[in-house]
Amino acid sequence: MRDVQGWNRWASTHSLIAAKIKGADRNNLPAYFQSLHATTEALFRQILFVGLRLNRVTYKEAQDWLHIHDRTPDDNHYPKLFDRLYAVKPVTWVGLKSQHPRLEQSLDLWHDFTKGIRNHLAHGVRRYPDEWLESAILVDQYLLIELDSAMATVVGGSISNHLAKLTPRLPVGKTGHDFFKLTGVKQKQPRPKLSLLAAQKQLEVLGSLPTGRLSP
Repeated sequence: MRDVQGWNRWASTHSLIAAKIKGADRNNLPAYFQSLHATTEALFRQILFVGLRLNRVTYKEAQDWLHIHDRTPDDNHYPKLFDRLYAVKPVTWVGLKSQHPRLEQSLDLWHDFTKGIRNHLAHGVRRYPDEWLESAILVDQYLLIELDSAMATVVGGSISNHLAKLTPRLPVGKTGHDFFKLTGVKQKQPRPKLSLLAAQKQLEVLGSLPTGRLSP
């Protein structure tokens, strides 16, 4: 098994990455890859969060908005949202990629290769040989490093580390933003709230119902 050169040291010194892959077993390739891929999605989300904060959205409102409107990064909606949020810099998603060829290449592989593998594994569609998973792991490691490096020139530091270290610091937030005007995204209904207590009560009912015949 191999990693991108310098990966272990880099990951351990970037708080977002270290927290997301903490406890992931590098010897269990399917599990490690899925943890790593979830980390790439967390970094995409972090970029949007910082973009909202750059537009003086409060920490809580930025978190709440992303909780409802977050989506898997794609080649259409995510770049448009990025361009709106980072117009204050100014920088565009296309421009960011064009200035960083390794980022552009790793993004293409993320969309065309690793994202499909993750979906297949998560939904039990198929298994993949170790060779496939090792390649997918390298792609995601490259993407994390290159995306963080490219964004450093935009936000004034590592976007996958403690945000308080950014220079200049993120502006003080203000309430009352028109999120549709800011993001171009229509307001969605809040996600349903999960209830452990309600689930436990339903499990008690389920356990009291007549059982079906177990197959031999």
